[in-house]
Amino acid sequence: MLEAVEIAKLRLFLKLVAQVHPNPDDENLGIEPLPDMDFNLKTGNTLVGFGTKQEIDTLSSLLVDDKEREEIYTECDKISRIFENFKDAQLSHGETNLLKKEIKERIDKLNNRLDVLLYTAHYGGGVFSQWHSSHQPFHWFAEFYGIFDSSGGFDVVVGNPPYVVYTPKNFSYKVKGYKTLKCGNLFAYCAERSYLLMNKFGQFGFIVPNSVVSADKMTEIQQLVIHNKKVWFSHFSWRPAKLFDGAEMRVTIIISSPFGRGRALSTKYQKWYKDFRPYLFEMISYVDVTPYILIGSIPKIPQTSVTSLIDKLNLHGNTQVNHLFLNYQTDFKFYYFRAVQYWVKILDSEPISLDDGVKAITSEMKEVYVLNDETRYFLIALLSSSLYFMHYTIYSSCQVINSRDFNFPCPISNPQDSIISEISDLGLKLMHDYNSNSKILERHYSKKGREFMMEKQHFYIKKSKEIIDEIDIRLAELFNLTQAEQDCVINYDQKFRMNDQEDSEG
Repeated sequence: MLEAVEIAKLRLFLKLVAQVHPNPDDENLGIEPLPDMDFNLKTGNTLVGFGTKQEIDTLSSLLVDDKEREEIYTECDKISRIFENFKDAQLSHGETNLLKKEIKERIDKLNNRLDVLLYTAHYGGGVFSQWHSSHQPFHWFAEFYGIFDSSGGFDVVVGNPPYVVYTPKNFSYKVKGYKTLKCGNLFAYCAERSYLLMNKFGQFGFIVPNSVVSADKMTEIQQLVIHNKKVWFSHFSWRPAKLFDGAEMRVTIIISSPFGRGRALSTKYQKWYKDFRPYLFEMISYVDVTPYILIGSIPKIPQTSVTSLIDKLNLHGNTQVNHLFLNYQTDFKFYYFRAVQYWVKILDSEPISLDDGVKAITSEMKEVYVLNDETRYFLIALLSSSLYFMHYTIYSSCQVINSRDFNFPCPISNPQDSIISEISDLGLKLMHDYNSNSKILERHYSKKGREFMMEKQHFYIKKSKEIIDEIDIRLAELFNLTQAEQDCVINYDQKFRMNDQEDSEG
């Protein structure tokens, strides 16, 4: 952490120097001394420590009495006033060394006192020095007391927090007291901490993984971010181009304002080619998705007109796809593959996959049992459709299929049996087409001294787009979609899905 702070200081200094215009007629060429930033950029653990005075106020009187609280706050105030004198001295080119030394000595002494109090109140046991080394506590209200005392917190918090899965048993430090603990990732805890540290008019901006809007376990952070605020969610894919070079991540940028009363506005799931990157942000638009939020999902609705399509899916779907899945084996099953990029890969039989001639099973392929053959091929058609792909992209992580992604409206028990049967026939036709377009590819590998050959059946799904379009036309009739809505579905993401340079496997 210390190295990162020093690098940040250096970059700020270099940026500042780059803006200077020397004047040979002025003393020292008109260049003023660089400011001291030691009290602006600090090192510590964002998540461990007392964030606000209220956290100390709520501690038991057995741990800290009123006299000790007053001593802590008085010392904070003294440090704050000395810091103001330090800033004034910097601006007037006065003596700062003694003031800086006094601030450091006082803040170190105060932090030691707060560290012991935090350890006693929330941790305890073990060796204090070891705990301190692993947790590196940072007490926000003490380090920036002037900001909290005068403004109630920061005006703006901007960050790119760590995307690290948190498991208490396997982590070097313990995170305690967060409402978002169930999210299981440090970026969620950092977001919660940020809202605690802002004042009531604070603005928030974070870059986080796309999973923040598409996982049940992220419900707490979603509710926290939206509650009584206006929030903009901007979503970015990693294929065919990335938002940040070298970052193999699907990301969401969250920007929130306190003036909104729980409104969520969202972009579509942005995809672009590298040469379009300079124009990406100026082309972004937002849809108010507040009425379409589900538990664990803030939707990525591509345009306002799609909201009526979602309404019709919910209106005409009298069951859900996963309600047709059986928890016992039958003679009727299909397979889906969890990884998704441009197509959802659904098959009616196991694809060829051989390791030196021996059948190889991948954990990415899952089997589903259903009641009869018509249901089997109807679901194959439905889950292979562009309609399902659009819905999946709107509500999912856009990375893998999870069980929650089968919460898709399904009208299979409607009286329009002829349409159901026709869609089922198209599902069977699609499977025949997949197989006729597939190829068996051989690849040779060497791993841990073992030479072997893999034979794998590859599917080129986009070659079957015409049949998938037929399926979508029949589904549009089943869900009572307009011609415009049907066209929107058929052409959804077509620029990327049908590109010859993209692998159509899934």
